[in-house]
Amino acid sequence: MSLERATDAEVAKRQAAAASMASALTRAGFAVHVAEGVGTSIPGVEIVVDPFRADEGGGVYVGWHVGGELVEDFSAPLLAQDWTHPALTLHGAIAEAMYDALMRVLVASGFDVVPTDNDMSPLSIKLIV
Repeated sequence: MSLERATDAEVAKRQAAAASMASALTRAGFAVHVAEGVGTSIPGVEIVVDPFRADEGGGVYVGWHVGGELVEDFSAPLLAQDWTHPALTLHGAIAEAMYDALMRVLVASGFDVVPTDNDMSPLSIKLIV
């Protein structure tokens, strides 16, 4: 099975929506970057414009990345499944707080957003375009 790209018009619409969202979040004081297709690990707010058809997971997604030092601190405990490690606890608290903050700011800014149903990225947000 191969994934099908959305139409050029649909991708352009998503890119415009992502730019508008980035502007609103920057205005609110967040450090924001927009990624096309595959996300990155740059700390701060990440907006991903997925170019595939909506029924194949395409759309505009928003998430939060912690800084590299914290990623280094929790990587080994994560691989060891040490769920009580302080770095994992801190990461979880930050991820939940930033998810809540992003949802509130985006809704207050007039965006139609919903939690994603992606279990690989459980605290990400999808923009309804």
